[in-house]
Amino acid sequence: MRMISIVLVLCLLFLSGCKKPEDDLYTIGIFQVDDAPTLNEVRKGFLRALEDNGIVDGVNVHLIIRNGMGDIAEVQRIAREFVKKKVDMI
Repeated sequence: MRMISIVLVLCLLFLSGCKKPEDDLYTIGIFQVDDAPTLNEVRKGFLRALEDNGIVDGVNVHLIIRNGMGDIAEVQRIAREFVKKKVDMI
């Protein structure tokens, strides 16, 4: 939980320090390597922490969530997809 808090603070600092046109939303690409209960809880906690701090998907940020399902080739494909889409944060 401490790590989630640290990551969230870094996300908030990053997003607050950047300006975009008002009609554009920041895009955050989130992916996990596998569909494991612990990783699922971390993802849920991260999303909950964002919402608790006023960062809501579709309102002031666009979230792209992917799961590699334990396939390293798929994880690499997801990473390349996020880079190609030029998401603001991975």
